[in-house]
Amino acid sequence: MRNPVTNIATMVTSTDIPDWCYVEALGKGQYDWKRFKGPTPDELTKMWEASPIAHIDSVRAPTLIAIGKSDKRVPPSQGLEYYHALRSS
Repeated sequence: MRNPVTNIATMVTSTDIPDWCYVEALGKGQYDWKRFKGPTPDELTKMWEASPIAHIDSVRAPTLIAIGKSDKRVPPSQGLEYYHALRSS
C-alpha cells in the first residue's frame, strides 16, 4: 500500500479533503460544501466501520506499507497507525 487511507475517522480532521472522508464513508450528499463541521459521534462510527483498520483482524497476507511524508492529502499517520495495528493484532 502506498500512503493508504486506513482510518477515515482519524483522517477527517487532519486532511485538506474532509469532504472526501464524508462522501467515502457516508455517501454522496452527506457533506455540507458551504461549511466544515466536525463529525458527529454517529458519523465517526460510520467512518470507522468503512475504514480498513476496522477489519485489521482479518488481514492474513504480508503487508508492505510505503509512507510518503510529502503527500498533501493523506497524513503519514494513516500508514503508521495501520502498521501499529497490524503489529498488535
